[in-house]
Amino acid sequence: MKRILSFIILTLTIYFAYQYRENIINFYNEYFVPIEDKITKLEKNQYYRDIDYVYLKTVTDFIPHNNNDILNIYFTIVNSGMDEFTFYCPKDYENCINDVNDIANNQDTISSINNFVHPYNN
Repeated sequence: MKRILSFIILTLTIYFAYQYRENIINFYNEYFVPIEDKITKLEKNQYYRDIDYVYLKTVTDFIPHNNNDILNIYFTIVNSGMDEFTFYCPKDYENCINDVNDIANNQDTISSINNFVHPYNN
């Protein structure tokens, strides 16, 4: 009787783990994977300019805490020539997503950032 009950419990566990595997993976990634492992690694191309300006600076920490950090992340990504990049907003920076969208949709800001990088990378 114990073997049958154990088999049923094991079968149901496997079934539910398979059914909800995406939710389990997302939960694991959210709470157990360090944020540093989720951030895309920066790859610089040959046109990268290793220059910091008063307005924009190259960053190595891709966790923004204010609007200026987001600008610097954008500059670093564009300056490196990468087509895609992933960074995450910390939970304590509540307006982060809105600031990212505001910068991404502001053509003047994007043009200003492009003025500081090599023409090939902008």
